[in-house]
Amino acid sequence: MPFLRPISDRYFEDYIEGDVHCFGTIAVEADEIVDFANRFDPQTLHTDPEAAKSGPFGGLIASGWHTAGLMTRLFVDHYLTKVASLGSPGGDELRWVKPVRPGDTLSVRVTVLKAVPSKSKPDRGAVTSLVEVINQAGEVVMTFKVVNIIAKRPTHAERKYDRDFLLSAEKRNQVIDLWEVEKYGKDCFGNPNHVHLYGMPPKEWYDRGVRILARTCLEAVKDPLGNKIGEDIAEVVARVSHKRPIGVIDPFAGSCNGLYAILRHLAGAKGIGFEVEPVVFDLTKRNIAHLNAPIELVQGNYKNLITAKKHSANHRLIVFLAPPWGNALQPVTGLHLDCTKPPILEIVRDFEQVYGSQPVLYVTEVHEVNEPTSLKALEAAFDWTGLRIYDVNVPGLQHGILLGTRRWT
Repeated sequence: MPFLRPISDRYFEDYIEGDVHCFGTIAVEADEIVDFANRFDPQTLHTDPEAAKSGPFGGLIASGWHTAGLMTRLFVDHYLTKVASLGSPGGDELRWVKPVRPGDTLSVRVTVLKAVPSKSKPDRGAVTSLVEVINQAGEVVMTFKVVNIIAKRPTHAERKYDRDFLLSAEKRNQVIDLWEVEKYGKDCFGNPNHVHLYGMPPKEWYDRGVRILARTCLEAVKDPLGNKIGEDIAEVVARVSHKRPIGVIDPFAGSCNGLYAILRHLAGAKGIGFEVEPVVFDLTKRNIAHLNAPIELVQGNYKNLITAKKHSANHRLIVFLAPPWGNALQPVTGLHLDCTKPPILEIVRDFEQVYGSQPVLYVTEVHEVNEPTSLKALEAAFDWTGLRIYDVNVPGLQHGILLGTRRWT
């Protein structure tokens, strides 16, 4: 699992409990084994290739301290921050598990065991890591637990965190820290917990290892809206007497919070999400892994992938349609559902080509004001419809859904 930030911009907040990082490699040379041992560990099994043949390991092996030095090189070059390391109080449980021989190639796997903020010095925290050194055969040759003191990321509290800043070219695709998420909530809504995602306020999901881009503060379906949507979908599902497995699909998954909220209201349901943008896909895939969410996230355009990645024929389908609005939302006429990217009816036709024999509930995100002609055209595509507008935002920014079924009963 790669770090979200480069080693030159890595702080305490970037070391997430449970993350596993693999890196390397480094070669082990016979002359280096001998040179190191002659200086620091002059035992025959390390210094004399001929004598070592009759030794306990049947040949020359590296000093354990040499192996530790090679590990440290990889650890410092790839894992330990170059800008925020404040030293180490020490390590524990050093084990040399297997001999390291000339010609071996070593790599390192590091698991973040704990990341604990300091109570006495709030500008830093302690990161405890399990370091495993692995040879070319995949065998663990050394293990070690180490604690590093890492500075927290500096804040820039004087800048206002608003829509324009978070969607700016310089900021939109940056992973942001907890204080920035909370500052956006305070600056724009007077509520540091405004970006409530995955059923949790910001501090809770951040502590669970979830990380988001700046743009996600605005683009994600927040929990108050997601919960309303999930409740209304669950009510429609509960009406049917013939129970079948439920599959949920989000062709514009983004953070997957809309999909996640729906699944939380449908016991046993599983989701498939599609995401085009690599930076969003990588971060969301990481987040849903931390949450153990029942979601298969697929990278790419849904149009090219829905046939290959689909729920089986015995499922009832719920398709959540929340494509980018772009210029579809107009100040006077409202949301033009025929101008989203792509238009809603085009998406419906795409799914009907694949799921045309199965019961489907289409759930389209709408605005509190919707252009009438495009709304009526969409309603006409379904056997039954229900419009819901939710009071979860300030007037003028309320969202809702249009529920529409095909072959549902």
